[in-house]
Amino acid sequence: MRRGANLVSVARFARRWRATSSDSLASVPTDGREVERVAVLLESGALQRVLVQAVSANAGQRPAVIALRYGREAAIAAGAGDDGVAARAMDERIPLGCLAKPLTATLARRMFADRQIALDESVAGFFGSRRGLEKLDGITIRHLLEHTHGLDDSLLGAAPRRIDGRVDVDAVLRAMLDGAALASPGAVYSYGSGGPCLVGGLLERVTGQSLPALLKSWIFAPLGIRVASDDVCVCPATGGALALSASDLLRVIESAVGDAESWPDDHGPGEHGSVTPLPGWNPLERGVYLGWKSHGNGWFGHQSVWPAASVFVRAHPKRRIALVVASRSGPAAVIAQRVFGADLQELFDIRCASADIPFAAPVAGEYASKAWCVAIRAEAAGFALHASHVGRCPLIAQDALLVRARNGVHFTRRCINAFPYVQFVASDANEAPLLWNGRFVLRKASKVDSGGQIARGSERLRRGASDASERFVCTR
Repeated sequence: MRRGANLVSVARFARRWRATSSDSLASVPTDGREVERVAVLLESGALQRVLVQAVSANAGQRPAVIALRYGREAAIAAGAGDDGVAARAMDERIPLGCLAKPLTATLARRMFADRQIALDESVAGFFGSRRGLEKLDGITIRHLLEHTHGLDDSLLGAAPRRIDGRVDVDAVLRAMLDGAALASPGAVYSYGSGGPCLVGGLLERVTGQSLPALLKSWIFAPLGIRVASDDVCVCPATGGALALSASDLLRVIESAVGDAESWPDDHGPGEHGSVTPLPGWNPLERGVYLGWKSHGNGWFGHQSVWPAASVFVRAHPKRRIALVVASRSGPAAVIAQRVFGADLQELFDIRCASADIPFAAPVAGEYASKAWCVAIRAEAAGFALHASHVGRCPLIAQDALLVRARNGVHFTRRCINAFPYVQFVASDANEAPLLWNGRFVLRKASKVDSGGQIARGSERLRRGASDASERFVCTR
C-alpha cells in the first residue's frame, strides 16, 4: 500500500461545514484535557497519518474514510489507495443500513418540535380500530423508537412496501401483532426493525408525504445535501437504497445532536427524559434514547454492518464531538478503535456486568420468539444451550455449554454468533425470566403458541439436543 491518499484539504471541508453547521456547535468545551485529546487529530494531516497507520496491515483494500468534527473544526481522511482513489473515496456514497433507525428518530423529533406528533402519544389511533389492533394499546411513539414496545418483530427485516413505494403499514402490523408479545409496553428493550418501520409508516400517514420526501425536506435540504431523487427506496429501519458520503453523514449527525442541552447524560435527563436502560449486560452499550444507542459518558451513536459496507457513528452532544467511520473492506468499528482508541478511550471502555442490573438464576426450559428457539438444559457439568433460528431455510442450529461469569452472565462455549453470552433477566411483564443476549430478549415459551410455531421449533430442539455439532436442518 502506498502512503498516499493525503488529507484532502481540511480547510476545504472546514469552510464547507462551517457554512451549514448549527450555531450551537460553535462553543467548544474548555477542559484542556478534552481539547488536547481531540484537537490533536484536527491538526494538518494528523487524522490522515493515524488512519493510514490503522489500515496499513490490509494492503489492497478499498479506502476507509473518517470524518471528524470538534466544535467548528473538522477534518476528513481516507486511509488506503493512491491519491486519486482516496480523493474519490471522500465523496463516495456508502449505504447507511441500520443507521436509518436514528435518522428516522431524528425526523420524528423534528415532528415533535413542529407539534405534528407527540412523543408519548399512543400509536393505536393512527392505524384505525379494526380487530387485532388492541395489542397496540399502551404503546407510544417513544416505545417504538426505543425498541420497548414489547411486540415480537423478530421476523421483520426491511419494511414491506406498497406498490407506491411507501411503507406497507398493514403488513408491518401483521408481522408484529401475530403471536404472543414479548413483554408489556415500556417494560423491556429488545432491538429490532418493527418500531422504526411503524414510525416511518406513521410519519407518512400523518404528513401525506413519502419517507424519502420527508428526509429531503426536513433533514437533507436544510443542510445542502443532495440526494439522488425523491423516489429512492428508503427503509426506515435498514436504509434500503439510502446512501450518503461520510462528510454528508457527519453533517446530518451534528445537526441531529446540535442542541446539546436537549440530550441526557450520566448526570441527568434531557429534554425528552432519560436514557432507557438495557434489560441486561452489554459490554459497550448502556441504553437507548429516542432511537440513538447510549454508550455512556455522554456518548450516543449507532453502527451498521452490511456486506461491503460498514459504518460507525458516535457523537457527544455536550462536548460538540461527532465522528463517522465508513469502510467497504473491513469492520468500521475496528478501524475506529485503532484510530480513536488512544485519544477517546471512553468510546471503547468495556463495562463489566454490574450487580445493579437485576438478573435471575438460570432456569431450564425453552425460550422463544417467532424467529428463535433456545433450549436451556441442566446437565451434570452445568447448563447447556441449544439455539435454532426457525425463520430461515436452511435452519441453523447450534449447541454450546454455558460458562458462568459474574452477575448472571453466561458465555457460550463454543461461541455462538447470535448468542455469544446469555443472561437471565427479570421482566415486570413475566413471572419467568427473559433470556437476554445483549441485543434482544426471548420469553419463556409455552408449549402451545400462535400457529404452533414455537411448539414446532421446540420439537426440533428436542430432536437435535444431543448432537453437539453444528447442523443444518431444512424447514418448510
